[in-house]
Amino acid sequence: MKMNDFVVSCLFMDGAVFDEYCDAFDVDMTEEDVHETLDRCHGCGDYHAFGPMILECMFDKVVAEYKDVLDEDKFDYDFSSPSYPDFYYDGEHITCKADLDEIVEKLEDKE
Repeated sequence: MKMNDFVVSCLFMDGAVFDEYCDAFDVDMTEEDVHETLDRCHGCGDYHAFGPMILECMFDKVVAEYKDVLDEDKFDYDFSSPSYPDFYYDGEHITCKADLDEIVEKLEDKE
């Protein structure tokens, strides 16, 4: 089983959705990310938490890329629909890297 297949089966979501998120935000998930997330699940004793934790890891990579230009506290995500998680910045639904770049551009124009 390929790593992506394993991750997707743990997420109970269509693999295309996970791939779309990674592509839309230009995020490369590594085997190390998966292993670190599995270790965190082991530490908390709940492997059912793996799905939300790996999605959180993916979104955290996006936040880390923008932390110097956007307020980290304004990022949020909603995993209530595990088949299609939602990502937000300051209450605005974000679907791709271009959305965040647009927010950065607007903020820079205000300065």
